[in-house]
Amino acid sequence: MASLQLNNQDSVSNEEAKEEAAARHNNIAASLLSEMRYWIGFIDDLLSCAIREWNIRLCECIMRDVIVGVVLLNWNLSIAVLDGGDASLKVSEEIKAKAEIRTSVNFITQIIGMVEYVPLVRMVTAALLAEQYPAAWCLQHEYKSDSCDNLVLVTPVLQRIVTKNNREEADAGAGRSSVQKNGHKQSHQSSEMDQRALETVAAELNVNQLADRVENIELPNVSNRHRSSLLEMLAGKSGISEVVLASMLLAAILENDAIDDTVLETLEVLPSSEASPLENAISEFLITQIASQNNNLDAQYHKELVTAAKYSSSLGIMVLERIIFHTWTEDGTSLDEVPFDHYYSTSQFIDALQSSLHSIATYSIKLSNSESTKDIFADHLSAEIRKRYSRSDSDSVLVCNLSDYNPSNFIDHTSSACPAQSNNTIVASQFASDLLLHLRSLVMCIKEFHTRFKSIARSQSIADKRWCDEDQVLSFCRFDYADDAIISIGGFQPTHVVQVGTEIDLRGRTVFHGFEWKKKLSIVDASVMALILVIEPEFIYLGRKVRTIDKNRCVVDQTLPIRCVIASGTEGALLHVALCKSESDEPYTGILKGGKLTMDFKTSERSKVVKECLDKYCLAYQMKKRFEIEDFLDSCNSMISTDSKSQACSDF
Repeated sequence: MASLQLNNQDSVSNEEAKEEAAARHNNIAASLLSEMRYWIGFIDDLLSCAIREWNIRLCECIMRDVIVGVVLLNWNLSIAVLDGGDASLKVSEEIKAKAEIRTSVNFITQIIGMVEYVPLVRMVTAALLAEQYPAAWCLQHEYKSDSCDNLVLVTPVLQRIVTKNNREEADAGAGRSSVQKNGHKQSHQSSEMDQRALETVAAELNVNQLADRVENIELPNVSNRHRSSLLEMLAGKSGISEVVLASMLLAAILENDAIDDTVLETLEVLPSSEASPLENAISEFLITQIASQNNNLDAQYHKELVTAAKYSSSLGIMVLERIIFHTWTEDGTSLDEVPFDHYYSTSQFIDALQSSLHSIATYSIKLSNSESTKDIFADHLSAEIRKRYSRSDSDSVLVCNLSDYNPSNFIDHTSSACPAQSNNTIVASQFASDLLLHLRSLVMCIKEFHTRFKSIARSQSIADKRWCDEDQVLSFCRFDYADDAIISIGGFQPTHVVQVGTEIDLRGRTVFHGFEWKKKLSIVDASVMALILVIEPEFIYLGRKVRTIDKNRCVVDQTLPIRCVIASGTEGALLHVALCKSESDEPYTGILKGGKLTMDFKTSERSKVVKECLDKYCLAYQMKKRFEIEDFLDSCNSMISTDSKSQACSDF
């Protein structure tokens, strides 16, 4: 709560005090989060003992006294405070209510992400995402967690809510039996637990004997307010930072093996006819926030928006994959090419993702064309590419693993519990380059799936039988392989680069002969080594003569990408070259120690000639890189369909 108070500009006027308080609150949040994760892990260990009666009672106690009686109750009370429309509401009360919601979301995320006991995970998910929720559980004076009569009340009530929804759908003709064939293998299968969670736990609690008591208790249902609150958070209506929390919670639910398509359809997260509420919320956030990002130049806003957009769009890919697989396995029928093409062209998420990519690409083009920001943007784009793409262990191919950006991978980070404070090191160019690369990778992922799906559909008769490898066919390829543009802009060394110690031929190359410069040593001193400087369009080589009669060969001692050259200058016969960090971020050694190269070329005229040649190559490299960035940004726009592009232009 104190960390949220820091976001108020009037709370702390002194920036140093504000930063100190932020660090202190982050440490407190980290300590509390670590302690909470320890006790949740302890509960998971107890449940893993597979003692049936113990697990049944423990699940009911956790649901009654923790999830429903504290976490969701405080969440509902906080929603009532914020939605009350009370003009006399104090700032401290508003901040406390927001902190309660953040804490509730974070706690449930940890439960879903850490606990492996299927019945408990399903009950928590049902209480969170079911469309209906008992009204008495939303009011503090109505819910009495210490009452003996409520000892085994939560589980049968949840089971009744879920089964009632199923019966109503069946009576309306919309219900059907969905087969669990989504390829998500159940973990920890044993005779001690039934994967049907709600029905099993309810049966073990002897619901038949409790039926009369449950039916006689008047627990009218209302719309699930924390489900609506979670969707509003995901849509960005509660603030940018709340999108991150909602994305992590929903990603943890989708990745949990206990939550199959049957559960999601029962909770109407994957409806059979209408669009998924998750897809609608994510699309709303991408359209409303990304298209208007250039209107706010605050550095902290950019940082939060990038994080939220990356988490939200990554969650959208997870939802889209589940929707496609759910539609494919529905009723055991096949999905032919025409309906999928229709869904591909009408999906709100795909349209929002493409529109967001176009908006960011358009904004990046403005930065790239501006004289004041074009160099900064180019440097940030190269840095972000080198950060995202790496060479795999098995081969030398550069690849970006999109699974590394799943929101559930970051549920143990302190930043999810305590929002970060202002950081002026984030600028608009870094915001644009980071988000541009992420959205581009996701759009390419979807397009690759669409192309692969259509090609396989044409080559096989899917009307007669199912595909034998449907798990692979209906899954997205989460690896974005770097193309020539990514490799060039990122400045990655090609595989054919001359390695240190290699003997090369100097004929046909731009070569300059000089000497190593050392302080207080004469040029004729025996300890001064003669050097050969070879300048090429993308690399600079430093070598020494081969101990043979052939003067046209040398041995390479240092290999330096020309992009690492920051500036050069002459001092008489000396040439000084300033260098940036190497690709591996390792410190320079030898003659390049300290990130500076100094050579002696005997005369000032000769050193000036070398400088002019080096500047010419550096300028040519910068121009080449600028043209490549322009082509790269144009290619990002060309990936967008015409309808999405026109919609994005109007929104932007």
